[in-house]
Amino acid sequence: MEPRLRVNLETKELYYDYILQDTFEAKVAALQQENTGLKAQIDLMQKALDDVILGGAL
Repeated sequence: MEPRLRVNLETKELYYDYILQDTFEAKVAALQQENTGLKAQIDLMQKALDDVILGGAL
């Protein structure tokens, strides 16, 4: 986490916000999750297409 110095303009107090940095691992995990969802959608679309073309024979 990265500290960012902030100021409260009403009270003139300084404080730190801690911001979570994007890491390579976090980006890979997000892409893996997206990939899993896309694969599930492709499977559903393929089954629907098979049902239309083959009349549900599979």
